[in-house]
Amino acid sequence: VAIPLPGHAPTVNQVDGDWRFDSKRNCLLWTIDLIDDSNRSGSMEFVVSAADPDSFYPIEVTFNSKKIFCDIAVESVEHSQ
Repeated sequence: VAIPLPGHAPTVNQVDGDWRFDSKRNCLLWTIDLIDDSNRSGSMEFVVSAADPDSFYPIEVTFNSKKIFCDIAVESVEHSQ
């Protein structure tokens, strides 16, 4: 999860997983290595200096999965220029 931040690195009081501050993008990067039936949720609490609430958006969420979420199959792949 990438959360845009105004200004400097936050103070992180509590986090499930890991975090780091990307000073080039001015965003807080939060990662949870494993999400499964035994680890369904996570939370993070951080503090920054006073800021407009809109400055924390848009939040970017990315993930990887070893298997697909629905029963589909790729029948063919075509290359076009």
